[in-house]
Amino acid sequence: MLSKTAQPPHDRPERPRVAMTRFLLPLRRCIRSSWSSCLLLASVLLGVATVMLLSACADEPQPTPATTPTARPVSTPAETPTAAPTSTPSTESPTPTIQPSPTPTVENTGAGTGDKPLTFASVSAGGAHTCGVLTDSSVVCWGANEYGESTPPAGSFIAVSAGWGYTCGIRTDNSVVCWGDDWAGQATPPNGSFTAVSAGGINTCGVKTDGSVACWGANWFGEATPPDGTFTSVSAGGVNTCGVKTDGSIVCRGANVSGQSTPPDGEFTAVSAGAYHTCGVRTDNSVACWGDNSVGQSAPPDGAFIAVSAGGAHTCGVLTDNAVICWGDNDFGESTPPTR
Repeated sequence: MLSKTAQPPHDRPERPRVAMTRFLLPLRRCIRSSWSSCLLLASVLLGVATVMLLSACADEPQPTPATTPTARPVSTPAETPTAAPTSTPSTESPTPTIQPSPTPTVENTGAGTGDKPLTFASVSAGGAHTCGVLTDSSVVCWGANEYGESTPPAGSFIAVSAGWGYTCGIRTDNSVVCWGDDWAGQATPPNGSFTAVSAGGINTCGVKTDGSVACWGANWFGEATPPDGTFTSVSAGGVNTCGVKTDGSIVCRGANVSGQSTPPDGEFTAVSAGAYHTCGVRTDNSVACWGDNSVGQSAPPDGAFIAVSAGGAHTCGVLTDNAVICWGDNDFGESTPPTR
């Protein structure tokens, strides 16, 4: 059940993917306790989810069929061959990436205008969007933008973290700023100086300059209850939070329905908790993931990484040559990095 103090506003439309996740959380908790008590709940939740998906599909504007072959014979035959080679190849290939989420930031920063990749200092995968800090310290985002999660403010940043419908970043003065959905207070950071921040499902955690961890937002499964100790980094997931201690070990708090809170042994330099999976960068620069792998989000490619970020059902990482590679779900184009 949802906490009474953290109920979302009834007048806010939720995108189907987010709504289904919030409906399925009680079912996952129920399954852990008793199968028999879940039958009625499962039927109700599945019925509601079906109605939500059907209504969402019905509300979507139907795209106008691009049946332009009838228009081409009408135009001058001499003009059609000359126009097709110059315009059609350069505009059709980027269209699937931009169209699912009309984000002005991505379109204006060069996405779809060429094939030169942007250079990133860090990247963060959210629920259905991705953000990154470029080497010039600006932030760019791509993917879903229903709550403004892919519209970052201007300024210089040292870190960014994309959550589920919202994003947080650390400015060069070590203050934290967030944008997007804030119905549980997850986008209202406290004052203070931070060295790391992580936006999760509906809770956010950050590492202060003294090494302690501070969290804000919902705390349904203990995900916003910071562990004791001194940390170098922290990551708030959908229903869990993990952090890298100063000795390189990983500690997790919150739900563990898919094994996302059971990290492997070893020393890590970074960790990122997604919706139901978690990934980390080992000291040898390889990436290890654990938890849900239904769409390949926990199957990282080979390579040497300097950063990794687990999202809702996708994961992105920065290679040692500063290129970005993503794997997993790509419904909103979240696994297709922009180019310029």
